[in-house]
Amino acid sequence: MKYDRNEIVAGIFVLGCIFLFLAFIFKAGDFKESMQPKKEIVVRFSHARGIKTNSPIYYAGVQSGKVSNLSVDEKDNIYITLQLEKGINIRKDSIVKIGASVMGEAYIEITPGQGEIVETGETVMGNDSGIAQQIEDVVTSIQDLVKSDKITSSLDNLDKTLKNIAIVSETFANDKDKIEAIISNINEITQSLNEDLGEITEKMNTVLSNVAEMTDAEQVKKIDQITENMVGIT
Repeated sequence: MKYDRNEIVAGIFVLGCIFLFLAFIFKAGDFKESMQPKKEIVVRFSHARGIKTNSPIYYAGVQSGKVSNLSVDEKDNIYITLQLEKGINIRKDSIVKIGASVMGEAYIEITPGQGEIVETGETVMGNDSGIAQQIEDVVTSIQDLVKSDKITSSLDNLDKTLKNIAIVSETFANDKDKIEAIISNINEITQSLNEDLGEITEKMNTVLSNVAEMTDAEQVKKIDQITENMVGIT
């Protein structure tokens, strides 16, 4: 079946329209999202503690925005701009602090308050004790682990083992000459046994050979006697 030029052009046109329609739908969704009003609040900290652009913001445990900008003033204060989703309000008594996940990713954590709402562009003070408290908790956990009975017992056992190894090593060093003499005596005894076994083997071979010769002589004597008896009978 053959298609003429007009049909091919029409098919391409239809496909192009479908593609443009789908692209418009996706772009319209992005445009709608971008047009939603977002509130930007500036929070001052003494240290960024791993926060960077696009770091997540959690409001009462729910991800509700991202960090849009960081800046530093002449006094080395850190100003972090929070871009919050629609409907998220920071209040005057809200606690804004820096947290860190188990994997070490820094984020902004906001605990809701009950005071007046902070308006867009306003600056509030951040709570620098958040990450510091987490670090302190980790250090405390490590200290508790080190002080635990199992760790203490293991360290005591290791110390005793090392002392025993030292004693054995010292004893071995002091008795080195005796040990070498014992090894030398064992070597001499082994060599003597080898020589004695050689002589015993040779003597046994001689005895066996003599027995064989005696056996052969007896057999010959018996054969001669039988022959003589047969001749006499004949």
